[in-house]
Amino acid sequence: MASFLDSVPVSAIIKIRDLMHTVKDPFRLDQGDVSFDAPDSVKQAMVDAITANKTHYLPTTGVPRLRQLLAEKMRNENAIPIGSDDEVVPSNGGTHGIWAIMHALFEPGDEVIVSDPEWPATMAIAIAARATPVAVPLYERLGWRWDLDELEKAITPRTRALYVNSPNNPSGGVMPRGDLERIAAIANDRNLWVLSDEAYEHVIFKGEHVSIASFPGMYERTIPIYTFSKSYAM
Repeated sequence: MASFLDSVPVSAIIKIRDLMHTVKDPFRLDQGDVSFDAPDSVKQAMVDAITANKTHYLPTTGVPRLRQLLAEKMRNENAIPIGSDDEVVPSNGGTHGIWAIMHALFEPGDEVIVSDPEWPATMAIAIAARATPVAVPLYERLGWRWDLDELEKAITPRTRALYVNSPNNPSGGVMPRGDLERIAAIANDRNLWVLSDEAYEHVIFKGEHVSIASFPGMYERTIPIYTFSKSYAM
């Protein structure tokens, strides 16, 4: 095994799952699984696809019709100015997408700004990609948002990207438009990539979800990440 893997932390979710079996009637906060099932139309489409023997290799970059529909979704729902379906790449879930993006983006020694608290796998994947995660706290008094002055001070010449997770996992905090506008200005001024984790875009109880890639000048430096698991239980 490569020696750097010793520095990759074990997911706290795994530890919690092990402890769960020792507690009576636990109230689970360890995993972002939804309380509903996948739509019947989706389940039937899966059955139909298997029956039609659609079980063979697919195009490496994804089924063209799927990419087309995802591009339309991001244009219409997220106001992201996608120019071509070729700019959409399906992955085996959001985690795999984050893994692929970080490994494609980072060189050894690069830094990536992440929030604290943050979904545990984010830091582990960054370390596995030979980058250094730099945690900037979210404050409960600010509605689980960054102090943007503090965020800006955390940026160094080695900073390669900002990892923006809104709605945030685990706090549920939603970054308002004004915060995202300033983050966008910082990214443009400091020539930074933005990894925009929007997995929980449909799980909002207060506030409005805004995609930072929709702001002027941000589409070219933003990689939005979505997942079917939180929106469609699949």
